[in-house]
Amino acid sequence: MEAIMTEKLAPLDEKLTQLNGKLTHLILETPCSSPVFTPCTCTDDMTDANGMRDGQNNPGDVPWPGTTFRIVEKATGRAMTLIDGELAIRDATGPDDPNTHWFCVEKNGCFGLMNPDTGRYLGNDGGTHVRAWSHEMGEWEYLTMRKHPSGGYQILSPAEENKLKVMCVAQNRTVLCRRDHGTTLWVFNKVEEAGR
Repeated sequence: MEAIMTEKLAPLDEKLTQLNGKLTHLILETPCSSPVFTPCTCTDDMTDANGMRDGQNNPGDVPWPGTTFRIVEKATGRAMTLIDGELAIRDATGPDDPNTHWFCVEKNGCFGLMNPDTGRYLGNDGGTHVRAWSHEMGEWEYLTMRKHPSGGYQILSPAEENKLKVMCVAQNRTVLCRRDHGTTLWVFNKVEEAGR
């Protein structure tokens, strides 16, 4: 009986040996099996001379409640800035500029962005203007961030009962506006808030 089993298993054993040889050959030829390791030379923490991460190449962070961000226009790297109560798009000054910090909050399922230094929320006037006047988060301060396939986020705000408008950099390239359609994309960069 043992001789019969050995005779029947011999072809299977031979095929298994051939298969193992082929697998070994494949494994040795794959690029992943190379013993050479080349570390990545770029990091998410690369910054420019002002300590800013580049808006064009930086994937940014995910906007989420409880986190403070610097929000930059992806195309230019210019920051959403609150100057004397008015919103503007300005060249980045440095990571510690409180005028460029926006604390993300959530209310009624919508996000909001509040400047921690002034306590004012990013919102709109019910029309096309974007502003930061209110010290309370109401419906005009509700925001939705939508990830874009090209990187960055669109910032949307309610316009009517069933409509959202896109927050864009206005034609003059210095202020923000709301439109039905727009191409402005935003990058959210986490900011470490000291003592807040």
